[in-house]
Amino acid sequence: MGIEVKGVSHIGLYIKDVERSKKFYTEVLGFETICEFVSLEGNRMAFVKSGNLIIELIQHKVRMDRRDGLFDHIAMEVEDIEQTSKQLKALGTTFESDIYFDDLVFERGVKYQAFRGPDGEHLEIYQTL
Repeated sequence: MGIEVKGVSHIGLYIKDVERSKKFYTEVLGFETICEFVSLEGNRMAFVKSGNLIIELIQHKVRMDRRDGLFDHIAMEVEDIEQTSKQLKALGTTFESDIYFDDLVFERGVKYQAFRGPDGEHLEIYQTL
């Protein structure tokens, strides 16, 4: 018998510059900063939130080789992907593709579109149909 998981608490993301990433997530993607601090080790941390998605931005004081695995992408659900895509393009976001429809995902399919954050992190907007 496994543990009971309520949902995702947050996603930790290693970044190069907290201020640059925080600006991107708040000004371009509409997240809000809910907490930021410098850890006892001197690492800069900021938690940004949109809906029920929280991302922990982690800037190490000293560059280090990471031993943790990499994540592939963060997918953010939106109500209207076409409108959201237009808004992001107006804010300077460059998409890697047009909006795709995939009828194999979930019951009626999804639409999604991929782009990159300031450190090359793979991000995606999607709409469940």
